[in-house]
Amino acid sequence: MLMPHLPKSIYIYTLIKIMKALNYLFIFSLMMISCSKDSDSNITPATNTNLAELTFNGNNYSITNAKMIDTYHSIDEKHQYMLLFSDKDIVVDVGGFGSSFYYALPLASRFSMKLKMYSYGENIVNGTYIFDDNEPQNYQFFNQFSMSIDSNNDGYSDSHMQAVSGTITSSGVEPNNTLHFNIQLSNGQIFDFVYSGGFEYFINNY
Repeated sequence: MLMPHLPKSIYIYTLIKIMKALNYLFIFSLMMISCSKDSDSNITPATNTNLAELTFNGNNYSITNAKMIDTYHSIDEKHQYMLLFSDKDIVVDVGGFGSSFYYALPLASRFSMKLKMYSYGENIVNGTYIFDDNEPQNYQFFNQFSMSIDSNNDGYSDSHMQAVSGTITSSGVEPNNTLHFNIQLSNGQIFDFVYSGGFEYFINNY
């Protein structure tokens, strides 16, 4: 195919436009490569860090995953904390302001624990929290505590216990609180344990 003869000025102008387009394409390609490298470098491989060890009924268990979901009621400055512990990954999905949250403890874990506690103020107030199914006036209590254990390591929980009384003492700074559990369980045993491994923190505002 023969190209029509173009005046020199039009030819130079067209050539400049083509060169600019190729230059923009080259710069865009470099930016995409750079973004891809940055994205790759920001990927952190999943690791199971041993946050705590505990012994219960003669068996040793590890806590490698701990999450804190803070549901904050801005009108009355009340906090409801859901604390989750496990030896495997815990799924948490917080929808955003005014949304409900979702969590899932792993079914095949050897050890998992769930706690719901309440507090006033900007953070978890340090001090002693008493087990109470009703809402005390000082709003510093917990009303849910459960623990599931797979003692024979067959992939199924064979013990599930709940709190019937007891205290939890908090110290330190959120979300790296140290919690001292002194709880009477539904099977009659006393669960005396200090956790200081910290939490992955999620906020769920209302």
